Amino acid sequence: MFILRGHEDELSVLLLFDEHAEDADLRITALAPAHARPADSLRFESRFCRLETASRIREALEEAMLANPVHWQKHYGGSPQRQKFARAYSFSDRIRYYWNVPSVQAAFERLLRNLEQTPPPLSLLSQYLPQEYEQVRAGIISPQPRALLMARVTRTLETYRLACEG
Repeated sequence: MFILRGHEDELSVLLLFDEHAEDADLRITALAPAHARPADSLRFESRFCRLETASRIREALEEAMLANPVHWQKHYGGSPQRQKFARAYSFSDRIRYYWNVPSVQAAFERLLRNLEQTPPPLSLLSQYLPQEYEQVRAGIISPQPRALLMARVTRTLETYRLACEG
């Protein structure tokens, strides 16, 4: 499996190529904007956090989704590999129904604690949260995780507000 990641203007792109995939559609899978992958945007925790204290947020979400597939099963077809990929990276964002599961909440809080103890380096912010990185550099927001999350959510809500104004 090869994973290539790059930036094109404000679009963060993930290209997955799996030469062993049985399904031809899985050989080259998904160009997805970073905003469609909220948990993945913070996956840089593993770059500087000890394994024994890592939040395992991605695993917690996957376990919650598998334990209660009612919110995604009829939306994601195909092979088990295709469904797994869709659960994590789909544009339809069925993952939103699982953030309130206690095990996911615990993993999320652990992620925030880890990032509070060791704020992400600016180089990683620039890669995963480029607009928030610019705000940190300008002194508008702090590099603390809750400030970064609030800035990202505010930016997303601003996009919707502008769309509603026509």
